[in-house]
Amino acid sequence: MKISLIVPIYNRPDKDQVLKRCLDSIKSQTFTDYEVVMPENGQGWSSNHDEGIRMAKGQLIKFLHMDDIIANDT
Repeated sequence: MKISLIVPIYNRPDKDQVLKRCLDSIKSQTFTDYEVVMPENGQGWSSNHDEGIRMAKGQLIKFLHMDDIIANDT
């Protein structure tokens, strides 16, 4: 079952550093049937979420904040 992980991107000073930690934690998972969707349209919180839903191809959707870190095998 494919999962779409939506990580909306927002403009903040440490964006690159924070996003890398988030993506590294996603890549370290043993589950591999997922896609990462990163909408960045700059129009606001809800529009980034809406754009992520439109882009998602998975059967399930999970939203993550770009400063979230996923523990291994969760």
